[in-house]
Amino acid sequence: MNHRQPLSPHLQIYRLPLTALLSIAHRITGCLLLTAWIAIVLCLIYLALGREDAWQTLHLWGSSPAVRIVISGWLFALSLHAVHGIRHLLWDMGFGFERGTIHRLAQAEAILALIFTGYLASGLW
Repeated sequence: MNHRQPLSPHLQIYRLPLTALLSIAHRITGCLLLTAWIAIVLCLIYLALGREDAWQTLHLWGSSPAVRIVISGWLFALSLHAVHGIRHLLWDMGFGFERGTIHRLAQAEAILALIFTGYLASGLW
């Protein structure tokens, strides 16, 4: 075996295209959204227990900056996941497979996710 042969490209020297990064992000945001739904359901169960202080406790907890940052992250995950799903629907209909179009759609996806996140999170801050 010749040890002078080049190694396969790896992430330190190979730059993934935006579409690949967004595909990976789509999977990660799916997992983050699952944790968000679990947290929301737990909060609803806590409220449904009927304790007098439940709403006040959740309001106090939810008003902390750290929790607002987490909620903003979940909103970004929701926005990116939804916009990526729309792009997949376009692909399912046969649109957007041209080389330049794929890159422009990926850029639009990232920009729209940021815009939607800003709009949705504006009520938090």
